Amino acid sequence: MEDASGQPKTDQDLVNYDLTADDLADAAAITDDQLCVAEAFVRFAQQQGFDFWRAE
Repeated sequence: MEDASGQPKTDQDLVNYDLTADDLADAAAITDDQLCVAEAFVRFAQQQGFDFWRAE
């Protein structure tokens, strides 16, 4: 399987490469079927108000 630029895509659940930085700015809006480990952590960090993850 390849992405639009011809790069190989591996079936994994660590990160959703189809999401953009703009999508991560409001991780709560990411649907559960698009959520992978990395996005779940961003959502958690935003909910907890961690200072290392702030959308500015």
